[in-house]
Amino acid sequence: MDISRAELQASVDGHTWQSLFDVPPSDDWIGVDVDLSQFAGQVVYLRFVMDAALPGSRPRLEDRAR
Repeated sequence: MDISRAELQASVDGHTWQSLFDVPPSDDWIGVDVDLSQFAGQVVYLRFVMDAALPGSRPRLEDRAR
C-alpha cells in the first residue's frame, strides 16, 4: 500500500481549503465520484493531502476528470 491516509480538498481562493472526500486505503485502483456542483461557475483548485505509509512511497493517482 502506498499511502496510509489521503483526502481530496478544494479551494476557490487557493488559501482556504475544505475536505471533500476521504480516500480509502487500497492496494488496487478504486473509482470514486465527487460532487463539485457547489463550485459551479467558479474556478476551483483541487489537491490531494496524503500521509505516506513508508518513507519514499509514492501515491498512485490518475487524472480521470469528466
